[in-house]
Amino acid sequence: MCSSRDRTEAPSLLREGYFDEQGLTKSALEGPTFLYLGNKGAGKSALVNHLDLELQNRYNSFSTIYQLEDFSFQNFSKIIRGDQEPEAKFPDAWAWLLLIIALESLSRDEGVWHPDAVSYNETVNSLKQMGFMPNSSLRHIANITSRKTFKLTIPYVFESSEDFASIDKVNDIPMFVHNMKRIICSCRTDSNHIIMLDGLDDILTTRSVQYNSLGSLVFEVDRLNDLLKQNGVKLKFIIVCRTDLYERISGANKNKIRQDKCKYVDWYQNPRNPDRSLLLDMVNKKTNFGGDFFRAFFDFKISGTPAPKYLLEQTRHTPRDFLTLMRKIAEVQREGERLKPNLVLSGARIYSTDYFVGEVEDELEGYTKSRPPKDWIEFIGMFGKRRISTRDLELKARHLKYDIDEMYAVLRALFECSAIGTVVNSGNGEHYTFRYRNRNSNFVIGNDISIHVGLRKALNIP
Repeated sequence: MCSSRDRTEAPSLLREGYFDEQGLTKSALEGPTFLYLGNKGAGKSALVNHLDLELQNRYNSFSTIYQLEDFSFQNFSKIIRGDQEPEAKFPDAWAWLLLIIALESLSRDEGVWHPDAVSYNETVNSLKQMGFMPNSSLRHIANITSRKTFKLTIPYVFESSEDFASIDKVNDIPMFVHNMKRIICSCRTDSNHIIMLDGLDDILTTRSVQYNSLGSLVFEVDRLNDLLKQNGVKLKFIIVCRTDLYERISGANKNKIRQDKCKYVDWYQNPRNPDRSLLLDMVNKKTNFGGDFFRAFFDFKISGTPAPKYLLEQTRHTPRDFLTLMRKIAEVQREGERLKPNLVLSGARIYSTDYFVGEVEDELEGYTKSRPPKDWIEFIGMFGKRRISTRDLELKARHLKYDIDEMYAVLRALFECSAIGTVVNSGNGEHYTFRYRNRNSNFVIGNDISIHVGLRKALNIP
C-alpha cells in the first residue's frame, strides 16, 4: 500500500485512490496529532506519500519527506561534542537537524516575512555555506556536523549578540540551536509547511543507544511543534513509526504523547462481519468496480467459510498483506476463467510461501544473533503443530543447543508482528490472541503459542 513504487508507477492512485476512512490526512493537517503508529504494511508510508502528493497540488503548501532508513546513529552521537553521556546530547542534536530542515522549507517559501530580515537571511546563508542547503538529507547533515574538521559558520548578527559573547564559536551547536529557534519563531507566512519523517521501520537493532536516540527524536518533535504553534508559525513535523518500535524507545512523556498526539493506522475489524471490513472497502475503491467487488467475484465458501472471511484470516489485517494475497490469487487465475475456491486456495498457498514467510523473516532482523531468522522459523516448524507449549519449545531448544534467551526474544518478535499469537486462559475458558487484534496484548512466557495460518501454510502445518 504505499510506497515509493506506487508513487512512481501510479501517483494518481496514491492521490485520488487513497482510502482514508480513519481520517488520518485531516488529523495530520489540522490539530496536534504528529505521531502515526502502525504495524509493518499498515500504510504509514502511504500516508506520508499521499500527503506529499496532495500538498504539492496546493499553491500555499510546502511538504518534504525525510527518510531515516540509512541514518547513521554513530555519526549522530558525535554531533554535540563534550564529555556528557550520549543520551544527554540527543535532544540538542535532533533540534539541530530538525531546525535546519525547517529553515530549508521556509527558505523555499517566497511569501515568508520576518521582522528582522537581516538575521533571517544571514542564518539561511550560513547554513548554505556549511553545506546543509539546499536539499540535504538528515544523514548528510549529521555526517557533516560529526566531522572533526567541522566548524560553525556564525552569522554576523549572532556574533554581535550577548549569547555568543563567551562561547566556543567553533562547535557550540546548542547556542546556535537557541538562536535558530528564535529566528524561526518570528517567521510569518500564509503557507503551510509539513515536514514528514519516515523510514524508522528499518532501524531495528539490538543496540539500546538507537532506541534512546529515537525517544529523544519523538520528544524533540513534540517540543518543537508546540513551540512553533505557540508562536504562530505554520510549520509542523510528522513522524510515522512502527508500533513495536515505539514501545521500545525511551522517554518519560511517551505515553502522554501516545494518548494526546498520536493516531494508530489500524485496519482490524472483527472478521465475523467481513462485509464491514475496511480492507474490503479499500479494494472496492481501488478496483473502481462500481459495485460490491467481493459479492460479484467471491460469493462462495471455502471449507465452509465465506470467501471474504477466509481471505481476511490469511492476513494480519494490513493493506500490504491483503493486497498481496489478492494479487497472488489473480496470478493463478487465467484470463476469462471464473474464480473458484480451488484458485483461491492455490493463491493463498503461494502468498504464504512467496510472501508471508519472507515478511516474517524480515521482522526478525535485529532480534537474532547466534542464528539467522530462517533457522528460527524452521525451528518452530519442526513441531508440525499449530499450537505449541513454550515448555516444549524450550526443551527442544536446549536439546539442539539453541540459545534460550534468544529463543524468547524471537518469540516476542514473532508475537509483535502477529506471526504467532498466544493462548490465554480466562474465566471463560481459553481464547487466542494476536497482536493485530489487540495492540495492548503482550507475550507472556508460559502461555502456549498459536501459529498464524499464513505462516502455517508455508511450514506445511495442517
